[in-house]
Amino acid sequence: MNYIPALEKSTEKQIMSFKRTLLIDADSLAVSLNGNEDAKELHAKRSELKKLARSIIDTTTKEKRNLSEAENDAFDVCTNLLNDIQCAFDMRSEKTFATNGINEVSNETTGETSTRSIETWTDQQTGKPVPILGKEHRFADHIQRNGNEISSRDYFAGLAGHRVSAEARAQSIGTDTKGGFMVPEHISAEVIDLLRAKNVCIQAGARTMPMSAQTVRVCRVDSDPVASWTGESSLIPDTDMNIGALDFIAHKLTCLIKVSRELLQDAGNASTVIQNAIATAMSAELDSAALSGSGAGCPLGIANHTTINTYSLGVDGHILNGYDDILYGIKEIISVNGPIPKTAIMSPRTLIGYSLEKSGDGKPLERPDLVKSMTFIDSSKMPVTEVQGASGAVCSSIILGGFESLVIGIRSIMDIQVLNERFADTGQVGFLATMRADTAVYQPKAFCKIIGIKP
Repeated sequence: MNYIPALEKSTEKQIMSFKRTLLIDADSLAVSLNGNEDAKELHAKRSELKKLARSIIDTTTKEKRNLSEAENDAFDVCTNLLNDIQCAFDMRSEKTFATNGINEVSNETTGETSTRSIETWTDQQTGKPVPILGKEHRFADHIQRNGNEISSRDYFAGLAGHRVSAEARAQSIGTDTKGGFMVPEHISAEVIDLLRAKNVCIQAGARTMPMSAQTVRVCRVDSDPVASWTGESSLIPDTDMNIGALDFIAHKLTCLIKVSRELLQDAGNASTVIQNAIATAMSAELDSAALSGSGAGCPLGIANHTTINTYSLGVDGHILNGYDDILYGIKEIISVNGPIPKTAIMSPRTLIGYSLEKSGDGKPLERPDLVKSMTFIDSSKMPVTEVQGASGAVCSSIILGGFESLVIGIRSIMDIQVLNERFADTGQVGFLATMRADTAVYQPKAFCKIIGIKP
């Protein structure tokens, strides 16, 4: 990709020529987000893009002026392509996990290898095994493939109206007269993996279950068995162990994206932008449902499960008490034989509040040993407008627990409807994406909701 210097005084025709050249070059440097590219090729592309971006900044700095329109376009394309390359590196890392039950992870930096197994449950309605995926596993590794699939980049490029192969265009148009169609399963899986990588709950340890049907039922232990010592010929006491059902019911999640027709025509990376926008929006809403969903038309979130542990900062709420509140939350969990929690998800306001905590000598407050190894994660989906007693709508909560006990069920097929006419009067094209998912808590006692945190 060659840099074309200062175009501030160029004619409109020259600028358009530059943009066409830029788009051709951008296409040659674009990558597929499925992680199939050779690592050396990715490194080479990244190096070339960094040099181009630096040359643009250096030139305008030397000439003491702002970026021209064309230079700004070039810099934006560089930035977007660099983001794509980073995503491709991430996907390569994920693909180092082998499939079929055993995943071997190779660290490209240290060369170390570790082995992780994929847990399987049984769908009680079909009797078939269901894989339960950790954040280190790929959803795309657990779908059927025919070996002749188009790439996700070509698919979304065809969706955006860009020139692609006849096969890609055929698979990107669909047969519905209104423009709606089912996304090929392997491409849906790639978008889902992109979504999972952005999801706070999954990064905290929540597991993913591919749903093969609208409803899936698996078993869970609702109460633990109790062992007892008995004498010879004595009556063996009853146990209170109960095995219950964990039902996943696919709820519909939609996302509408509007893009100007000019941007679709001019932006060489429009396909990547659409794919990322869908994944980002749906990931955030899936987090919201998993954490605090009401269960009415959406999944029931952890915070609204009546059987999880709760610790309150007071009738009307209270400001943070150092790390005492976290310790009291841990106590609630381990008092019912739950595992020592690994993660706490809280609002950004609460996370900053803990970071500002000071000891008597004015130094940052040191975490107690039980809290020291925990991961604090902030999420904007943790509200700061909760009401506790007479507090007013100013309180927030913390969800503390072992998030591997949260399971997110996802149907592997998505639907995208291209809305060409709906936004025609504003010169835009709409993309309406639909997926179905549900969340369930496998071990409620592994969680504690700390409530009533005032600013």
